[in-house]
Amino acid sequence: MPRRAVDQKGQWMLAGAWALAGACALVAAVLWSDRPALAAVAVLGLLAALGERQSVVLDRRAHETVSLGGSFIILAGIIGGPLGGALVGLLAMAGDTAPPWPRRITFTGVQIALGAAAGTAASWVGPTDGDAARIVLAVLAGTLAGVLVNVLSVTSIDVALRAPSSTYRFRGPLLLIASSLVWLPVPVAVAFGYDAIGVPLLLLAGTPRVVVALVRRLRDERERLGATLLSERAGSAISLVRSLDARDRYTAKHSAGVAVYAGDLAARLGLEAEAVRRLRVCGLLHDIGKIAVPVEVLHKRGALDAAELAIIREHPLVGESILRDAPGAASILPAVRHHHERPDGAGYPDGLGAGDIPVEAAIVAVADAYSAMTHDRPHRAAFPPEEAIAELRRGAGEQWDGAIVDALCDLLEEGSEDYRRGRGPDFDFETISAGLRGSERLPARRPARAQATAL
Repeated sequence: MPRRAVDQKGQWMLAGAWALAGACALVAAVLWSDRPALAAVAVLGLLAALGERQSVVLDRRAHETVSLGGSFIILAGIIGGPLGGALVGLLAMAGDTAPPWPRRITFTGVQIALGAAAGTAASWVGPTDGDAARIVLAVLAGTLAGVLVNVLSVTSIDVALRAPSSTYRFRGPLLLIASSLVWLPVPVAVAFGYDAIGVPLLLLAGTPRVVVALVRRLRDERERLGATLLSERAGSAISLVRSLDARDRYTAKHSAGVAVYAGDLAARLGLEAEAVRRLRVCGLLHDIGKIAVPVEVLHKRGALDAAELAIIREHPLVGESILRDAPGAASILPAVRHHHERPDGAGYPDGLGAGDIPVEAAIVAVADAYSAMTHDRPHRAAFPPEEAIAELRRGAGEQWDGAIVDALCDLLEEGSEDYRRGRGPDFDFETISAGLRGSERLPARRPARAQATAL
């Protein structure tokens, strides 16, 4: 059965299972828990819906995030019991109109179950009656229940979509617990003061958290707009590479290969379609600085001397300076400048080490290395794909990011011989240009995403 069909079936089965779980949790809460204050449910539901549209990055490399709405759902469970938590969980997803339908159904069921579980766990502590110790225990119990539901939801996504184990399953619980401990004074204060102050206290407690998230979202939207502007000017990127082609046909052909491999790596690692397109542009333009390198240096058949090597090592900085003032280019400058950095710190131009290299640059670096090895160079013939893969594996962790090397090796092992050798219509400028303008070929298979991101 084709992979696409398996994923589609798995998504709908997952949606059905979580819809049933959420419905059962909601019915049980209606039948066996006290009625919460509707005003409190409405306010927390609004805050949760706003928080659900924001996210905190857990792992930039895997592009995994956790939404902020869960904090308000757990708070609703603590002060409103299982029914309050379930209703706020339902309201949290009411404003989510992002496709596809299976994703929306799944996460609605998850959030209802999370709210009911948090409320149930908090209620087991018993009446708090202003007792600080009981309030803290209730908050911790509700948080733990929310963590367990989150882990269960991500595990079910991995299983249903037949994806590798998500990083979120292991890092997410620790981050959620740590975040909840930092935020602990807020629900404790709300539990103490809610009876006296009521809904205004909820607004006072929740609004700053949402405002900070909205500011972050505006910043992300600005970066996304820049990337979109650059994608819309794909013709300019192609023109720049074609001007390089007039001086050095090897570099231009190599850049086309890097564009394909970098985009496919981005898709494999779970980045959004917009980031995939941006990585294709990064691949095309990563060596544009070589337009300033003398032809005799580019085409030299022997080893480069120290002066010639210094000229070559200037090309990332030259490329950055060429692109700096281009509309929407800010999002690709890190990849252009840093695609020769190494995790062991021995790269150039800035000697960055592991953890400091931008993920876009790390992706382009691996794609660049493989494409360079499998293309003819003035001083040597192309490596067979098997030798290039073996060389990547030998340098993983020191010369290149190990996780990205593994991802590219998986793609190459699954691909055709033409794909491994960087030839065929997918590697033509016309195909790449059409893809950057929106009619992109289907990306490589993507892993399941963390809860609160698209399936």
